[in-house]
Amino acid sequence: SDEKILCCDRQLTFRIKFKNTGGSDAYNITIFDVVPAMVEYQEGSAGADPYVAEVKIDRDKERNPKKILWKIEGPVAPGEEGEVFYTVTCPKAVP
Repeated sequence: SDEKILCCDRQLTFRIKFKNTGGSDAYNITIFDVVPAMVEYQEGSAGADPYVAEVKIDRDKERNPKKILWKIEGPVAPGEEGEVFYTVTCPKAVP
């Protein structure tokens, strides 16, 4: 993530870096991450760089995001790297 502590007045972006350490092009890469408890996913913030990814959000019964999945068709050449990311905020405490 880009911060060590999440404050209620700031956003926090999680980044997962990946690299093709194999000897041939990688295709149909799937990466997923669970949205941590006690934060709110910022709709539309999930993405990938520099590759294009199809993003799917798994939600619970209340439609709250629980898991984010990225699918990158590829090819990702040997030695190439990229990242997937999403942003959350901390809901403000209600007195």
